[in-house]
Amino acid sequence: MKASNTEEMTAFDGPGSAERGPRSPGLDALDSARTDILSRIDSLTSTVADAGKAAKDAGLRGVDATNRFAQAKPWQVAGIAAAVGFVVGAMIARR
Repeated sequence: MKASNTEEMTAFDGPGSAERGPRSPGLDALDSARTDILSRIDSLTSTVADAGKAAKDAGLRGVDATNRFAQAKPWQVAGIAAAVGFVVGAMIARR
């Protein structure tokens, strides 16, 4: 599994960075800000994934409830479908 963004890259140090001397405070601040941003992105990704799963579960519950209702009362479903068809047809005809 892929590592999170914060684990992949947390510093701008590359090969030979010790040979260049001490890092400037600006680079340390950039590293800190970058780490913070990547952490927030990981958190947001997780939150969005959780929300997507919750929406999917709610949709599946709605589909299941609709299916049970349609099987229990097929004539009522047919009547509702006819009424909706009539209303849509009337609205199109008025145009």
